[in-house]
Amino acid sequence: MIPHIVCSGSPKTLGFEYGLQCQELIANWITEVEALIKSRLLVDPEQLYARALEYFQPQIAKSAPHLWQEILGLAEASEQPPAKIVFLQTISEFASGLFPENTLLAASGIATRDGHTLIGVNLDFPHEFIEQFLIVRELQPEQGPRIMLLAVAGSLGLVGVNDGGLVAAGCSLESSGIQKGLPATILLRLALEQSNLGAMVDLVKAAPRAAARNYLLADKLTCLNLETTISTSSELWPEETGVLVHTNHRLSTGLCEYDPALSKWPESPERYRRCLNLLQDKVALSVDELAETLADHVLFPKGICRHEHDGIKGARTFASLIIRTAEPALMVCPGSPCRGKYDCFNFTAE
Repeated sequence: MIPHIVCSGSPKTLGFEYGLQCQELIANWITEVEALIKSRLLVDPEQLYARALEYFQPQIAKSAPHLWQEILGLAEASEQPPAKIVFLQTISEFASGLFPENTLLAASGIATRDGHTLIGVNLDFPHEFIEQFLIVRELQPEQGPRIMLLAVAGSLGLVGVNDGGLVAAGCSLESSGIQKGLPATILLRLALEQSNLGAMVDLVKAAPRAAARNYLLADKLTCLNLETTISTSSELWPEETGVLVHTNHRLSTGLCEYDPALSKWPESPERYRRCLNLLQDKVALSVDELAETLADHVLFPKGICRHEHDGIKGARTFASLIIRTAEPALMVCPGSPCRGKYDCFNFTAE
């Protein structure tokens, strides 16, 4: 079962407790990341660490000083240089455009049995055993809501929910490049610190974003996809059926005249249509039905549940999540959802 760690206190203490409890996991994941950088990107990891500090640290310290303190506490306790911890927050930005990352599903209103929003997420990454480094982080800060996130060791979090039932997740979009700004990991954390969905949307729209990305934001009653570029954004709300789907191509025609992802990742629109076909005809969608969709193998190996195939190494599903906003609760299946089972994580009693 994935470790469930609870951290409480000041921003720096949140990071310090995380680093102390996960010191070995973080060190081992950094070793794996450095090997991946050398083999896939053919560059010296130290160059990327320096670039991460240059591109992202100033904006993190300016726009989210409490998260910069958390990163410093994490670096201190894990005995890693701050540059490496900053880089772990920015892998999606440095890998932008290299592979299609993540599938997002949501159902709200009439689409669910109790009217509360259900979220489904498949996380994808080109690494053989990344699930060994997964952690569920529960944060009990001095101020603001409690937050629960799925993280890879050393990251602040990939997908999360707060104790008010607000959810934040993301998936890659083809990007023309990155700029100095806030990485997605930081934006997701800031979104989860808000008190309502409108505030989440406003925050992501106004933020100095480092790269293009789609953000799935939700509360207990509804949800939306917020497609972003570095400088623009577009809101996409559920169909009349209450269903919302996003893969790795843009659905809003207003962001750009042509989306290169359509030719670069032709499986993305196919995966999108498959998700819609599975979900749109459902009445009162259940958690089990959402799990079945996340494990779907039509279009194998590049379907909803993604696999490496015939020795070809590419992005594969390393974790699947279902978030129930009613409780709220985080359900996580490490590895491929077609093979594993979901463990349920609830907020600890106050």
